[in-house]
Amino acid sequence: MKMTNGSISCEISAASEVSFVSYVPCSYDESTVFYAARRFFTQCGKLRRECTCESRRLRLGKGSKAVLPFCYLIPAVLMELPGEWARVTGAISAKGVELRKVELFPNHPCLMLR
Repeated sequence: MKMTNGSISCEISAASEVSFVSYVPCSYDESTVFYAARRFFTQCGKLRRECTCESRRLRLGKGSKAVLPFCYLIPAVLMELPGEWARVTGAISAKGVELRKVELFPNHPCLMLR
């Protein structure tokens, strides 16, 4: 899936070793959850702009092997997923955005009892 911001674009994909954790009842399989996360990144203006610009900066820089990890906490309803909150973890590289883990929570992760 491609993400475009103006004339800048980059790929958004799931990593080869992805992880999906749900603390809420969820009948979606892993591929559906990662599709929802990829779609959210392509539709959210701020994330799209930040990720495409950062990927471009890494492509143009000398250290194109650099990887910048990220972790976003997003209301799950914005990705049309069950639960209250979704934590998306991944990395931005010269190739684009790679999603590595999606977690679904029934309430804010700070309120989760261990």
